[in-house]
Amino acid sequence: MPECFDDFIALVVPILQQRGAFKTAYAPGTLRRKLFGQDRLPASHAVAPYRFAADKSDV
Repeated sequence: MPECFDDFIALVVPILQQRGAFKTAYAPGTLRRKLFGQDRLPASHAVAPYRFAADKSDV
């Protein structure tokens, strides 16, 4: 029943936004920054040495 989701989004969300119960825009920034206050893991983190491993591999 995907049409139910489409109907909800088209009909209910705008009313919730008008009432201030549903956000109209997302705050800028990455999810990591929003959760942890920074975009990167600290250098002391256990996986920090592997940060650029994906760039160096031939995947």
